[in-house]
Amino acid sequence: MGTLNNNVFKESGLIFTFPDNNCFLFSGVASYQNLSLYGFKEMDVCWFDVKNKLLYLIELKDFTNNNSKTKMNTRLAMCVEKTRSCLIMLNAVIDQTNFGKQFQNNLAHLNHIWQIFDNTWEIVVFSLVHTKANAAIYNNAFNLVISNAIQINQNNNQATIVPYKDLFKTKIKLAAVLDIDTAKNNLKGIGITLT
Repeated sequence: MGTLNNNVFKESGLIFTFPDNNCFLFSGVASYQNLSLYGFKEMDVCWFDVKNKLLYLIELKDFTNNNSKTKMNTRLAMCVEKTRSCLIMLNAVIDQTNFGKQFQNNLAHLNHIWQIFDNTWEIVVFSLVHTKANAAIYNNAFNLVISNAIQINQNNNQATIVPYKDLFKTKIKLAAVLDIDTAKNNLKGIGITLT
């Protein structure tokens, strides 16, 4: 598990330095911890880019070993579930449900953001992996799954494909699996340093 100190996040030998302290860890939020008992997952670190109304959800994964098809499917499902769980929790904040209010209260240092966080914000999801070969394989599948979600139509029990981006109030601007070197270059462009 990573640690966050002001605007510096450390995990797995990597250090993320954000431009400001508008960041948080789901794992440190009491209201999330209660939900995790029911299978909710979290991304490693999140950062609000207030100027551009973007929320970055970042996950670190070491997928260098055992790339069998079964293992890859399990890993992909985990990335998707983490994204889905986070979007559900963030929509609870927008809807001001009891959970959403508790979540905000648990992250009081972000009150200035909660006052402006609404469905006009966009979400950027990055899962970072260690090798370029793994990143390319997972990125194609991850984008396909995030772009399309199966939803059961209650009226006639038929499965229809609905994009995740249409299931949530927050808009997914980008969902990508990147290798560490590519991430370093891309994150630098938005003010996040990765070392």
